[in-house]
Amino acid sequence: MKIKKVIISRSRSETIITHNILTDFDLIVPESEIELYKEVVKNADDIIAIPDNIAGLGAVRNWVLDYYSEEVISKSDAKQAIHDWEYNTGSITPLTKKMVMMYLRS
Repeated sequence: MKIKKVIISRSRSETIITHNILTDFDLIVPESEIELYKEVVKNADDIIAIPDNIAGLGAVRNWVLDYYSEEVISKSDAKQAIHDWEYNTGSITPLTKKMVMMYLRS
């Protein structure tokens, strides 16, 4: 089974960092910001525009799940760190590059 890696970002085209440690991913950004991200993120498989009126992490994640037919791992970009959202507890945990690589290999 193929799992698609997806980075979700909004209003962070100048500070996005997640793309620096991932490969083989799509980037999901608001349609009004797509050109800004295209200037910065050169290694995405695809940069996909989500309608601007879909806002809030929950709504965006639901849109992503509806958009893709395959299994998806989504990561939200953060200004200073990459965080993993633990669905079962609702907690947010900062991840190191090593932790992300181990997570994506599992």
